[in-house]
Amino acid sequence: MDILRQFGIILALAFVGEILHALLPLPIPASIYGILLLFAMLRFKVLHVVQIRETVTFLIETMPIMFVPAAAGLLFDRLRGRDLLLMALTGAVLYREQRGRMRGEARCWRGGV
Repeated sequence: MDILRQFGIILALAFVGEILHALLPLPIPASIYGILLLFAMLRFKVLHVVQIRETVTFLIETMPIMFVPAAAGLLFDRLRGRDLLLMALTGAVLYREQRGRMRGEARCWRGGV
């Protein structure tokens, strides 16, 4: 199944979630309706994981990038100069260490001890 069709399925579920949000008088966001519809379709085997795997994998892999502009905006509003540099360096070190652990390449910062 090609990626556009897979993305279309996900968008269709999100659109139905928007419709449910408009019709039902509950304080539940439309995205939650869409996720619940996706879950129900997967659970009752109306939709199979194989049918959306490529697109879902791509969306999950790119999700952290989607949060960067919002996080950067918050940081620039709240932090200035030295504080921002300290946060960036701390985040880079933590990211590198965690990424190494996930890959099984845990590094020690004290010269390989």
